[in-house]
Amino acid sequence: MAAQERSLSVEGKNIQLFEGGAGPPLLYLHDAGTFWWMPVHDLLAHSFYVYLPVHPGFGNSEGGEEVEEGQYVICGSPQTVRQKLREGIKSLNCRILLTAFQLGNMPHHLATKNMELFAREVMPYLREEFP
Repeated sequence: MAAQERSLSVEGKNIQLFEGGAGPPLLYLHDAGTFWWMPVHDLLAHSFYVYLPVHPGFGNSEGGEEVEEGQYVICGSPQTVRQKLREGIKSLNCRILLTAFQLGNMPHHLATKNMELFAREVMPYLREEFP
């Protein structure tokens, strides 16, 4: 299923957005870099209406300087991550969350640690957001 491409203004920056599909909305938060995730979008679009923003500084998205300053990545303590995810979920009225825990050349053991910490310290506190 082909995605529609458009530009979305976020805090004064143009962000490249791919969207499309059929079904409930799903915000696909992928890792940065090349467009390897487009086939995943196409598969998800059979069951969901997928919103896939391209990270600032990648593709046709502006704002690469903010990535380096840490303004476009949800990271921090479990409490901080819970708070930022709650805000995003509520503002987008999104009921499905797809994340990436490994970026670039991060070692496998750190990616695994990220997943375990998220499962133990973040997911249980977000259950009320997903009825």
